Amino acid sequence: MSTGGISPTLPLPADLRTASPERQAAWRTAASFEQLLVQQLLKPLTAGHDDDTTTALYAEEMPSVLAGAVMQGGGLGLAGAIAAGIDTGDGEAT
Repeated sequence: MSTGGISPTLPLPADLRTASPERQAAWRTAASFEQLLVQQLLKPLTAGHDDDTTTALYAEEMPSVLAGAVMQGGGLGLAGAIAAGIDTGDGEAT
């Protein structure tokens, strides 16, 4: 059973730890999107593993687990670029 979950505990980059709550929220939103994107990109790795129930269960979970590990390790760097383009409504982009 796939949780498809986005890690709620992604560590904030050092430069955002003292940033406004809006900038932190923008980064967390962008990081959640990045994790979902990584998860979707990893799904083809598990295609065709439907022959064994046990293997199919592991194969179903693998993209989510790997995407979570990538994000815990700092991600691909997309979240920062995406967050920079999100307008937080304070008159300046993050």
